[in-house]
Amino acid sequence: PPPMRKIFKAQQGALLPYYWHNGLMGEHSADGIPTVNTFSQAMDYSMLLIEGIRVNMVSKGKFYGFRLEDHVNRMLKGWKHLGLSSPYSARKILEGIRNCVELNLRCLRERNELASLYIRPKIYVSEGVIKPFAGRKTDVVIECFPLGNYAPPDGISVTLDNYVRTYRYSGYATKGAGKYPEYGMLRDSSSTEYQDVLQLGLGKGGKLIFTEGTTSNLFFVKDGELYTPGVDD
Repeated sequence: PPPMRKIFKAQQGALLPYYWHNGLMGEHSADGIPTVNTFSQAMDYSMLLIEGIRVNMVSKGKFYGFRLEDHVNRMLKGWKHLGLSSPYSARKILEGIRNCVELNLRCLRERNELASLYIRPKIYVSEGVIKPFAGRKTDVVIECFPLGNYAPPDGISVTLDNYVRTYRYSGYATKGAGKYPEYGMLRDSSSTEYQDVLQLGLGKGGKLIFTEGTTSNLFFVKDGELYTPGVDD
C-alpha cells in the first residue's frame, strides 16, 4: 500500500484508512470517504443492508474472521429477496474483505496498534428515484475499524421489551439498516437504569421466545449447556 499518513488513531469506532468500493480499493485519507446521494433510495427508503463481522486477534499477529461466508451470503440472500441483484458475487466481496483486512492490519502493525477489527459490508441502492422500489443501481462498500468491547467487563443491566416483533415469518433474515431506528426507540423508551432491551418474538405456534438485544446476541447457560436462539429467531 502507499505510505500511510499519520492522520488517524486506532481507537474504537474510528474508520481505518483502506476501504473497498464497487470492486476497487480506496484510501480515506487520499480519496475521501465514499459519498451517498442524499436522494438515493438507500436514504429515502432504507434500501440498504449491512453486516457486522468480527475479525478477532486470537494471538499476537494472528486473526480470525468469524463466519465470513455466512455473513456475506446472508446479505446477498436478503438483497435477492428484495428483488435486486448484486453486481458482485460472494467470492468477490469476500476477496474485498480480505484485502481490506490485510491492508488495514498492515497499517496498524506499522503503528504498533494491532487490535481486533469490525468489518462493515454494505449493499445499497445508490440511485435517486422518488418512486419507492424503483431504483435498481446497486453499490457495495466494505469498511473496517477497531471496535473493542460492546459492554464493560462487569456486564450490563437489561430489561424486557414491551412489544413483540413479528417479522420472524418474513421468510428471510436480513440485517437491514431500517430496523435500527426501532432499536433506538426501544432503548430510549426503557428506563435509564438499563443499558439494553431484550426483544421478544413469535416462535412456532405463536409461542413467545427470546430473540436478541438491540445490538447484541443472546446466550445463556442451563445445566452446563450453552444455548442461543436459532438463526431464524
